[in-house]
Amino acid sequence: MKKRGMRRVACMLILAILVCNLGVSAGNTNAQEVETESIEQTQESVDTSEWDFDEAGDEIELSYQVTSQWEEHCNVDVTLKNVTDERIDNWEICLPANYEIENIWNAKITDEIDGEYTIHNAEWNQDIEVDGTVSFGMTVKTSEEVEFPEYVDTTGLCQMVKEDKYKIEFKKHSQWDNTFNGQIIITNQSEEKIEDWSLNLNSNFEIDQIWNATVAEEVKEEDFTFYDIENTGYNQNIAPKQSVEFGFIATCDGEPELSLTELYHVTADFDFTEAKEDEDEPEFVDEFTLDSDCFETREEYEQYLEEKGLTDDSLMELEEEEVSTFSVMRKASSATPSPTPASVECVGRDVDRENDVRATQHYLPLGNGETYLMVASGKDAKVIKRTVDNETGEKDFTTPVPFTSFGHGQTFEQFVVSNKGEKRGVEYEGEYYLLAGGATKKHARKLAIMSKSYFVDRVSNNREVKFEYWKEEQGLFRIMTGLASANKTSTKRGDIFRTDAAISSDGSTLVIWKEVQKSGENVVEISLYNMKKIWKIYKKQRNVEQNKIKNNTLKEGEKNKSLKLSFAGNKKKALRNACIGTFWEEVKSKKKSVLKPNGSFQSIDVENYIEDGKVKWRIAMTSGNEIGKMQLATITRFEVTKNKKVTGKEAGVSYKAYREHIVMKDYPGAKLELEGGHLMNSHRFDFIVMRKVGMDLSNNKVKMLRNQYFSTINLLDIKTRVK
Repeated sequence: MKKRGMRRVACMLILAILVCNLGVSAGNTNAQEVETESIEQTQESVDTSEWDFDEAGDEIELSYQVTSQWEEHCNVDVTLKNVTDERIDNWEICLPANYEIENIWNAKITDEIDGEYTIHNAEWNQDIEVDGTVSFGMTVKTSEEVEFPEYVDTTGLCQMVKEDKYKIEFKKHSQWDNTFNGQIIITNQSEEKIEDWSLNLNSNFEIDQIWNATVAEEVKEEDFTFYDIENTGYNQNIAPKQSVEFGFIATCDGEPELSLTELYHVTADFDFTEAKEDEDEPEFVDEFTLDSDCFETREEYEQYLEEKGLTDDSLMELEEEEVSTFSVMRKASSATPSPTPASVECVGRDVDRENDVRATQHYLPLGNGETYLMVASGKDAKVIKRTVDNETGEKDFTTPVPFTSFGHGQTFEQFVVSNKGEKRGVEYEGEYYLLAGGATKKHARKLAIMSKSYFVDRVSNNREVKFEYWKEEQGLFRIMTGLASANKTSTKRGDIFRTDAAISSDGSTLVIWKEVQKSGENVVEISLYNMKKIWKIYKKQRNVEQNKIKNNTLKEGEKNKSLKLSFAGNKKKALRNACIGTFWEEVKSKKKSVLKPNGSFQSIDVENYIEDGKVKWRIAMTSGNEIGKMQLATITRFEVTKNKKVTGKEAGVSYKAYREHIVMKDYPGAKLELEGGHLMNSHRFDFIVMRKVGMDLSNNKVKMLRNQYFSTINLLDIKTRVK
């Protein structure tokens, strides 16, 4: 079974999450009292030992040779080999030592804590190419044989330089027709060296030639072209009060302009306080335009539209006929039916919940007859455990546990973390959950990662989980924020209205679905991320915080900030480098939307597979809403491939979409809603089906009555191409 309890895939790609994750660190054993008793109870009852194992690094393979020895001394040559799939810039490592370093060459020592040295490059050996090596030597004092780890990680990370530390000048020297000769000068205004610089910019021109710099990435958006420009090696460092410059020839219609410039450098000195507290707060709109997913009945939705003076072109009527004669008609204004939609049949297994309870938004099968169900209630959610008696078949449901501010989220994913691999033995295996949270009204706008032990403890003991617990003293889980900027260029196309996500079974790929609003327009994006690179960022943040605790240099307010990763913060280039690709659309017509069919989104999942020697991705998305006779229930299959071209609305990847209408075999004319789905392998897709059975009009309140089912289809049966 895929990522639901039985998954035991060797997920080395997620190793880094464990080093820096959720437990109380050695430097935080005397945690202060927390405000709520429930957090204290959790800390006592959850086994945090699983979070503290010592994981070896896997960025650099280290080898050494003792070249000479004398009384309690020796000279050692150390070689570092880059074993990643990309160049390592401005390398720096932490080296645990059973010796004292008396002299070092071709590198320098920048720190030493508790027998661990921080060793930095010597500028002329600053970068390590893929499969490349650099070396340094040292004289050490020891009474025993020297010991070195086999693998280490680097400490540096690409981070934005503060705006007051530098100045950017743009000059146009000459222009002919629509071509011009340009120059950009970067001046270091600070007292510290800027190491391994790169510049991101948006422009209304396209660069044809460049010198004294290289174009690492180019993405052509509708209104601008995004450039990631890197140094050439010989000019990678900018001394205090000094400048570097590069020139280029570009084409432009009109006067050339830069709309955004951001300078980055590779550093291990992270500042956790400079990012905004909440990058997802509205900037462009005062109030979001709600969609049909936010309402329990069609009447409530139509009343909302009327009050706001809005329309919804996805409103449609389904005739009361068998599925073979289903036809789609425009609401009242057109009597001509559309062609009969294609359909895929499914069979339901009853969830056995009362038909007057709230709908299950998502679920998590555990492989032993147990299932977690998640329901939404405003900005909050509740989790219920469903068990089945193996002898009698009787179903039982636990008391709903509040998940405060986890909102109308369609993310409920389990994944296994393991340190299996050729480089090390099997020492650890653990499970984690990915959830959507951070809701302020209806929909979740952030993501949360928590350990299975923490999640199970809260649900088993009926203890509330608050999204804000992530930043409490214990650091109970980690979060991702700033998701409006989670795409190939970190472009914020509007305020984030809702977000959901999923992880592939091998832990290698994160998919993020999000909807943003700006000036009355909606944009929907789907982005794929390399999870190994994301875990590396988390790990390095956590290591820096732990070292600051040891050095007593952690600033006030920085506690557990390493558990937060913002796609709009000062590490957004590092996250952008982790982005495999993005595709997006402006939702002009809900009926014609590919990424949010008929204005409804219910769940998403992803799997990667190999075809013709290339990695590809398959994404499954459910949609459709049972509000009255409103929308068809559909499943969309996306086939995604890597694409070097980065133009239009596909950056880094391209896709083909296929969609079918879903019907139930035993209830062919039923009004359905499809909720949380899981890709169990490359083609099996499991999901929740809601079937409307009536309305409860008692107590002067309209209440939907529905039956709920588990169902499965072969995703490859989704064959009708949509554009």
